[in-house]
Amino acid sequence: MANPAIRVFYSYSRQDREMCDRLDEHLSHLRRSGKIVPWCDLQLEPGSEWEKTLLEKLETADIILLLVSARFLASDYCSNTELRRAIDRHNSRTGKISPRTTASIRTTTDIESTICLNSICISA
Repeated sequence: MANPAIRVFYSYSRQDREMCDRLDEHLSHLRRSGKIVPWCDLQLEPGSEWEKTLLEKLETADIILLLVSARFLASDYCSNTELRRAIDRHNSRTGKISPRTTASIRTTTDIESTICLNSICISA
């Protein structure tokens, strides 16, 4: 029986959208092969209760990728909501966090090493 896809939540500043798009592009082969199911706020449906949906995805993610930048740290929502909840989930072992500075995401190998964290490891 195949392993279920790993749910990955992208936490980033909206001002770093280009980096989120780049990350998603690098992970596309894992998405297509069914190994991961990535989610970011760009997938919110117009008119949806954005915060409720975002928090639900954050709560159910297996891995929370934190795309850390000065903009991320300056964002009250990223710092006070997403980051705090991600750390709580990591500390309670209900989710894994993987912080990455936006400058460090250069290649697919860098990103795959990001998702290989503790007991959750994805290989192409």
